[in-house]
Amino acid sequence: MCSIVVAGEEAFNVPDVRKIRLIKSVKTKIYNAQINILGLRQLESFGLLPIRKPYIKFNIKSMLPPEKAIAVSDIITDPSVGQNPNFNTIITFSS
Repeated sequence: MCSIVVAGEEAFNVPDVRKIRLIKSVKTKIYNAQINILGLRQLESFGLLPIRKPYIKFNIKSMLPPEKAIAVSDIITDPSVGQNPNFNTIITFSS
């Protein structure tokens, strides 16, 4: 499917969006990321309920190209008890 967009006196062919491959048209670099999560300090609740088991969630899929993001799942630390939890977790990934 292809559509024609008319702006003023010029016409532009717009290809089908489903057939566009971003990996071919957008230049990317490979990055290695390593995140050391030590913990959280002095957590306070803004609502009525207290913070019971805090955790950290990393949305790794949003940092990868769509072709690679299919095989990756988000990373969630194990819930800890208290206002000052220690995680001591290292997250390593390549984009």
